[in-house]
Order: sequence, then C-alpha cells, then structure tokens
Amino acid sequence: MRHAITFILVSLAACIIGIGSAWFALQGDLKFQKIEIGQWSIWPKAADPSADPYTKAYLARAGKTWMSTTEGLAFFSSKDSKGELYASNCEYKLSGIIPRGRLWTLSYLETGKQNNSSQPAYITSDDVIWSEDEQLEIHISKTAQPGNWLPLTSKKRFSLILRIYDTPLTSGALDAAIKTPLIERVSCI
Repeated sequence: MRHAITFILVSLAACIIGIGSAWFALQGDLKFQKIEIGQWSIWPKAADPSADPYTKAYLARAGKTWMSTTEGLAFFSSKDSKGELYASNCEYKLSGIIPRGRLWTLSYLETGKQNNSSQPAYITSDDVIWSEDEQLEIHISKTAQPGNWLPLTSKKRFSLILRIYDTPLTSGALDAAIKTPLIERVSCI
C-alpha cells in the first residue's frame, strides 16, 4: 500500500512538472536558441528542421511561419534603449546601421495580434532616405514626422520586427559584433 501511494505521488509530481514545463515553454515568445544582439533578439534556427521540439511546438501552436536562414533573418525588439517596453503613446527614433541585405523591412505588431490597420505599418529599404555615411534614422510615432517615418497606429504595446532578406549573415556569423540599430524613446504623451 505504501509503495502504491509513493508511486501515485511521484507519478502525479512528474505529470505536473512535465505539463508545467511545456506550458511555460509555449507561452510568450520563443525561449530556446535565442541570440540577443543589442536591443534585438533573433532565432536563426527556428525554421530549421533541427529546431528543438519546444520551438516547433510554439510555432505550431501560434500558427506562425518563420523565415529560414536561406531566405533572410528576422530581428525582434520589444524594449527601447533604456529597457522599457514600447508603448503606443510614445515616439521613438531608430538610428544607426542596418546589417547588409538585398532588402529589409521594418514593421511592428501589437502585442498578441496581427496589425490590421488601413495605414501601411512598415517601411522598407527602398522607401528611406539615407545619409552619406549610410547611417539611418527612422521616427516611429502616431504623428507624421519629417524624413523617414513609420506610422504607428497601435493602441497597445507593440514589438518591432526588422526583416533582412537575402543577407550574407548566417547563423554561424551572428554575434554581438554585428551592428544593429538603436531604438530610443524621444517623448511620450
């Protein structure tokens, strides 16, 4: 009888720990195989067939597809240069150098859903005005800004996504030495 009770308690604990760890791994963003470069996070192996089972389960549960490294790389940022979450009532400035690629896009997603705005919620490398030293400055705000502007129609918190297509960067070359743009909070309403 004592062994049966011990077996039941150990089995119950194992089930709780197993289900709890799987639930934790599938909530929020991807937690495994993440590389952080400045304010940006990247998961270069998420679309790879050798991705870990938690990553595959997260993508299947979320109904998301991921770019493979043969297509390009997607960089994600959810916090400004001071570590604060992006808020729709603030204006931000992205500045610096974007890693090389044939084309890049900068867009945003509201936390927890796709952007269904009637305004374009992206800016591309073909749309921007570059400085002579290839530095870039993009304003992200609800109100129109001179120069490069990403119109923000979000009413909630959001994340920025920088997708670089046909880039010479590979998962083996990704490290902190790569220059990524800085995102600073300019002001809030």
